[in-house]
Amino acid sequence: MTRDFTDRWRAEDDRFVHTAEDRWIRDEGYTKFIAQAISGLLKKYSLSPKDFAKVIYPCLYVREHAAIGKSCGFKPEQIQPELLTTVGDSGAAIP
Repeated sequence: MTRDFTDRWRAEDDRFVHTAEDRWIRDEGYTKFIAQAISGLLKKYSLSPKDFAKVIYPCLYVREHAAIGKSCGFKPEQIQPELLTTVGDSGAAIP
């Protein structure tokens, strides 16, 4: 799955980087795309949430992180806790 999603940009003549509103990034970005990617992967390989001990996925929004896993059918104990509140945004894949 691939999507063009502009949440940060800088035009050639811009001095600073522009950022979209957080609500847009959260609701139209992370919440939709991550759930679609997980659901697509499960379907493609004929897997279900019970086939996993732990799932790990990125999300800069703590509340949405748990909601995404729940919407995909994972139990809270299967979802690796987000690291944003303890480590911060590392800017890299986690872990």
